Amino acid sequence: MKPSMKNLLHIVYGQIALAFVAFLAGFLQSTMFEFVIYLLYFVLFIVGVKLIILALHSKAGKMLKGFLIGTGVFSLTYFLFFVFAFISNVLSGTGVTVVMELLEDTLYLNSLLFLISIIGSIVLLRRKGTK
Repeated sequence: MKPSMKNLLHIVYGQIALAFVAFLAGFLQSTMFEFVIYLLYFVLFIVGVKLIILALHSKAGKMLKGFLIGTGVFSLTYFLFFVFAFISNVLSGTGVTVVMELLEDTLYLNSLLFLISIIGSIVLLRRKGTK
C-alpha cells in the first residue's frame, strides 16, 4: 500500500514537534534527567526510519522524495551521534556529554540541514496536496 501525501505530511509535522521538544530537553543537560534527551533522539531515529521507508514506497516525485529522505536521514543522525558518544565513553572512558560537546559543531550543521529538509518537505507536500 502506497502512503498518502497526508500521512507523510503528518509524519513531518510530528518530526517538527519532536525536534522542538528535543531542543527544549537540551536544557536538562548535566542534570539527573539528561537521559530524556537521548530518549527523544531515539524516538526521532524511529520516526526517521519510518519516514525513509514510506518515502521510498510513495508515489512522490524525485525532489519530494529527496527532501523526505533527507528529513529522515538528518533526524537519524542525532541518535547516531549519541551512539558514537556512548561507544567513545565505553572505549576511552570519556563522558558522553563531553563527546557530544565535541560534536557540537556537527550537530549544529545537522540541525540546519534538518530544518532545510523539513521546510522543503512541507512546501512540496502542501503544493502536491493542493493539486
